[in-house]
Amino acid sequence: MLGNGDNSIYHALQVTLKQRTHKGLYFVSGYTWAHSIDDSSGNRQFNIQDSTNPGAERGNSDHDIRHRFTIAATYQLPSRPGHGQMLQGWGLNTIFTAETGEPLFFYDDGDDISGTGEFTDRWNFTGNPSAVHWTKPPAELPFFAYDGTPGSTNPACDAVASQGQLQSYGCFAGNGWAMTPPEPGEFGNMRRNVVRGPAYVDWDFSVIKTFKFHERLHLEARAEFFDILNHPNFAGVDTDLIDGYQPGGTTGQAQYTTDIAASNPVLGSGGARHIQFGLKFIW
Repeated sequence: MLGNGDNSIYHALQVTLKQRTHKGLYFVSGYTWAHSIDDSSGNRQFNIQDSTNPGAERGNSDHDIRHRFTIAATYQLPSRPGHGQMLQGWGLNTIFTAETGEPLFFYDDGDDISGTGEFTDRWNFTGNPSAVHWTKPPAELPFFAYDGTPGSTNPACDAVASQGQLQSYGCFAGNGWAMTPPEPGEFGNMRRNVVRGPAYVDWDFSVIKTFKFHERLHLEARAEFFDILNHPNFAGVDTDLIDGYQPGGTTGQAQYTTDIAASNPVLGSGGARHIQFGLKFIW
């Protein structure tokens, strides 16, 4: 699949596997590989670095999820006569979703540390973007302040940035990568969306028991487990570099879970494990 329009390109490969109901089992699963590229992912993109060169913004789209796998299944357990219908009317439902993280767009909003007058600086990046990992509170991306002594920040930073800029703004660095402030009058070389945010993994499960009191009167008892593995998923990573070199920095830190991000706490997908029970009469 190829989409083209508004300077955006979207490639996708989709595979679906279905099992029609057989001996009570039905499932459908799907895998998608996709790649979305654009110059801007919003109608009012505010963080362009060089207003005279919008083509330099071309890169991974904000919602470029490269891999996604889902499977949903239902199973009606075999029934046999028993006391109180306890050996019949049981069913299981499950849905599992896993996808890679969305890109992260690191920039410096409002300081104009490069002196270019654009006020949306990107820093220079050295190393492997896939080695940069988001963090959970209270941690942030490793930040190194400068105390006036050459080499006091980080060797990887000292090798690629001037002492003046490091003294003023410090740098971020980790195993195999470094982010350093741009030099006066220059734009940083870090491209849009080259770092990946949190992946998403969620498994929901339910058990259903149906009691039949009459041909048309049924009672359905249901127990539902959201995120049965209790694996919270995170979102809202702080990508403003100015938040890193200020006291109490939060750059690179995930701010909340995905259910909070979707304004649907607890029952929204991606929060901590939640269990609920319900009864339903069917007639």
